Amino acid sequence: MNRLTIKEKLALVSIVPLTLMLLVLIALIFGETSSRNADSQQRMQQEANNLAQVLSSSINELSSSQIQQLNSSLTHSQIQAKSSSTYNQVIEQQGQYQLLVPINNQWQLVLKQPQQTLQTVAASHSTTLAFLILLLVASLGLTASISRYIVRTLTQMRLVTDQACGNDLTVRLNYPEGRDDLRGLGNHIDNLIATRQRVVKSLLEVCRKLQEQADVLLNNASNSNQLSIDQRQHLDSLATAMEEMTVTVSDVTNHAEDTSKETQNASRDAEKGLSQIHTTIGTIEQLVNDVQSAANAVSQVNVNAAKIDAVVATINGISEQTNLLALNAAIEAARAGHHGRGFAVVADEVRSLASRTQSATVEIQQMIEELQSGTSNLESLMHSTTNRAEQGQQLISLTGEGLQQIASHSEKIFNMNDHIATAAGQQSGVMNDISGNLLRIRNQSHDAEQAANDSVSASQNVGTIAGDLAAQLSRLKI
Repeated sequence: MNRLTIKEKLALVSIVPLTLMLLVLIALIFGETSSRNADSQQRMQQEANNLAQVLSSSINELSSSQIQQLNSSLTHSQIQAKSSSTYNQVIEQQGQYQLLVPINNQWQLVLKQPQQTLQTVAASHSTTLAFLILLLVASLGLTASISRYIVRTLTQMRLVTDQACGNDLTVRLNYPEGRDDLRGLGNHIDNLIATRQRVVKSLLEVCRKLQEQADVLLNNASNSNQLSIDQRQHLDSLATAMEEMTVTVSDVTNHAEDTSKETQNASRDAEKGLSQIHTTIGTIEQLVNDVQSAANAVSQVNVNAAKIDAVVATINGISEQTNLLALNAAIEAARAGHHGRGFAVVADEVRSLASRTQSATVEIQQMIEELQSGTSNLESLMHSTTNRAEQGQQLISLTGEGLQQIASHSEKIFNMNDHIATAAGQQSGVMNDISGNLLRIRNQSHDAEQAANDSVSASQNVGTIAGDLAAQLSRLKI
C-alpha cells in the first residue's frame, strides 16, 4: 500500500466503496426478488389448502351419481392432473405457474397463475439494477475527474514544495481564494514558504548583526584581556610593594618598641637625675647657709679683730689660714657639686688649723693685720659666693625643672611610642590583610585574564558560527 501512488490510492478509495455498494444493492435486489417469489408461492399454497378443505367437505356430501357426473365433465388436462402423482408443488407450464393440491384420494385441486405477474417484479428489479449501474458509472466518472484534479493539484504542490526544499523560496502556487480545501492548503503552503522566506531574511539580518556584535565583542574582549594583563602586572608590583611595606612597618614596630624601652630607661634616668638634683639643691642650700654663716662670722671676726689688738698677730695668722681654707672650701664645694664630700676634709683642716692656732698664737698675732684686711675681702667673697651659690641653686632648680620636663616628655614619648608600636602592629595586621586581599585580587585578575581569553575565543567562535550560518542561509534563493 505504501508503494502506491496518490492516483492509485484515490482510485482505490473511490472505486472500491462504490463497487462494494453496487454489489450490496444487487444482492439486496435479488434477495428481495427471491423473497417476493417465495411469499407469492406461500400465499398460493395457503389459498389452495383453504380451497381444498372447502371442496373436500363439499365432495363428501355428494352422492355417487353426482360424483360420477362430475368426473364425466372434467377436461383432459384435468384428468391428467388428477392422475398426476405430484402434489403440493408449483409447476411451470405453458407460460404459467400451476399448483396441485390434493382434496381426497380421488380428487386434486389445480391452481394456475400467469408467469407474467412474477416477471413484472423481476423486470422492475432489473430496471433498478440498470439505474444503479448507470449511477455507478457516473460516480466513477465524477470520481475520476475529481481524482485528476486532486492529483494535478497535489503534483503542483509537490513540485513547489520540492523547489522550496531545494533552497528556492521564491516559488508560489498563487491559487485564487476559494472554498476549495486544496486551494486553502495551497495558500497555506504559500504562506509557509513566505514565512520561511521572511525567517531566512531575518536570520540573515541577525547573522549580519551578530557578526558585527561579535567583532565588537572580540575587540572589547581583546581590550579587556590587555587591561587584565596590565592590571595583573600592576597588582604584582603593588603586592611586592605591599610586602616591602609590611616588612618596613614591622621594622617600625620593632624600632618603636625599642624606642619605647629606651625612652622608658631615659625617663627612669631623668627621675634619678631629678632626685639627685633635689639632693644637690639641698646641699647647695646648706652650703649657702654655711657660707652666709661664715660671712657673718667673718664680719664678727672683723669686729672682734678691731677690739682685740692684743691678739692681732695670731688672728692675722688664723685669718690667713682661714682665708685659704675658705678658698679651698669654696673650690671643693664647686668641685664637689652634688656630693660635697670636700666639706669633711675642709672641716678636718679647719680643726687642725684651730689646734695650730691655739698652739701658735704668736703667729696669729702677726697675721691679725692681714686678717683684718682679708676679712673685708672674705666678706665680699662670701657674699659673692652666696650670690653665686644662690644662682647655682636657681640654675640647678631650672635644671631640675628641665629634667622634670624631660621626664614628662619622655613619658609622653613613651606613650606616643607605645601608640606608634600599637598602631604599627595594627598597620602590620592591616598590611597583611591587604597583602592577602591583593593576592586574592591578583588570582582573580588572573582568572579574569583567563576569562577574557575565553571571551576572545568565544567571540571568535561566535563570529565563525555566524559566518557559517550566513553562508548556509545565502545558499537559499530569497
